[in-house]
Amino acid sequence: MDWPEVNVPMLDADDCRLISDEEIEDIARECREAWKLGSAPIPNVIQVMENAGIICTRATLGHVKMDGISHVSVLDGRPYVLIAEDKANAIRNRFDAAHELGHVVLHSKISAAQYAKKELYDLLEGQAHRFASAFLMPPESFAQEVVWPTLDNLLSLKSRWKVSVASMIVRCRDLSLLTEQLELRLWKGRSARKWTKGEPGDDALAFEQPKLMMRGAHLLVDSGIFERTELVHQIGLPSETIEMLCNLRPGYLSVQPDAGDNVVPLKLKRDTTRSGRTRRAEVLPFPQ
Repeated sequence: MDWPEVNVPMLDADDCRLISDEEIEDIARECREAWKLGSAPIPNVIQVMENAGIICTRATLGHVKMDGISHVSVLDGRPYVLIAEDKANAIRNRFDAAHELGHVVLHSKISAAQYAKKELYDLLEGQAHRFASAFLMPPESFAQEVVWPTLDNLLSLKSRWKVSVASMIVRCRDLSLLTEQLELRLWKGRSARKWTKGEPGDDALAFEQPKLMMRGAHLLVDSGIFERTELVHQIGLPSETIEMLCNLRPGYLSVQPDAGDNVVPLKLKRDTTRSGRTRRAEVLPFPQ
């Protein structure tokens, strides 16, 4: 497959303790500039990532505390991102995608040993969260729309920015738009409204679907490069798993084409009939 060229700014830092909040804000802005996103809300995060050459997929992981995973391959230098779909919340799923993008941009040079340390792991996660907030809510535009940071005001911005009220509260804190007292009041008010397990408007947004892998699978099959069963054999995974990872419709790889399309036509031999009568067969003599 001729995938889109990788166009992802990556921070050249091998120690997460040396990455500052200012650097995170700067590289989030650099990503927006590289992808010509301006400072407006991003309509579709996964589409932006795929256009930048990142292979994205969504799958059920069976682990509610795992939101996703990302990796930059040493074989082709291409980032790969898997987003967990266990949580039925498109707003959260969208932030998770931006979070994994943060790991790709910030931590591609970080060793696995740093992830293994609890205190550094928490720092890495916090940095990816900061990147996601800065990427989704750039300061020059988002701050201007927060006239007064009340719960109702933030909720009114949710459909436009496509982020949760909780994420907006954190972003307002990062941009110094809140005092400690006001931030505490917002968190208590959010809890009093019982928004901790779900906010108004969570179901109003459809899940963002990866399309690059799906288009690739269709291209291979429709171009005659592989039959569907052969494609499954080449990949070596169950057809249901491939359909999930490639965002294909259920049954696309497991349902066989119509058998009528594969019937071999039969023809009579040219010399079997003459004038509508069957030619007499030649009898071969057998010796005793």
